[in-house]
Amino acid sequence: ARAGRPGGAPPKGVLVLHMDFWLRPSFFQGRTKNGALDSDRPWLLAAGLNRPPSETVKEYRVFGRACLSDDELDANDEWTWGHGVRGIARGAWRRAVPDKPPVVCAAWADLFYLPRSTWKAFSDLASDAFSSVHHEVGVATALRALEATGRAPPPVPLDCWGCAQAWARDPVQTRGAGDLVCGPSHVDCVSSVTRRRGAATR
Repeated sequence: ARAGRPGGAPPKGVLVLHMDFWLRPSFFQGRTKNGALDSDRPWLLAAGLNRPPSETVKEYRVFGRACLSDDELDANDEWTWGHGVRGIARGAWRRAVPDKPPVVCAAWADLFYLPRSTWKAFSDLASDAFSSVHHEVGVATALRALEATGRAPPPVPLDCWGCAQAWARDPVQTRGAGDLVCGPSHVDCVSSVTRRRGAATR
């Protein structure tokens, strides 16, 4: 992150996101200014991970941000948990928080915010214990590890429209705009361009 304008205050935090989001910067600016979004806490998308259709699970499922203990993690089938990520994330937790039972979290990680106070601690975890953990699990679990060790407050959940997988159904349909659209159910942070196209529906 850049150091801020010459003579100005340093940035309070950094917003990390994919380039295929539609966002209204004024939404975040207004919400942080009036205190509805706390810029001293991390932010994570509340949902967006979706289970693919299968022969055994017919209904559509959305996996919101959740943190699971060992037993809960083994039993969970709301998301795919592919590529051996359960075991990899458990191992990362044990390295980062050796004195607490493993907890593994998952969240749609294509947009998240880190306040300045967390940069060093998060960077240390991301480059060491969590360096091999898939980002949809690694970001959320690393933030939980920081919370568990008193180095970060709990994240603020951002309730946005959008999805991380092509098979998901979503109330916002994009055309040629990438696979992700971020905006809460009241549509305040969806791009005005998207709304003019009639792509956002209640």
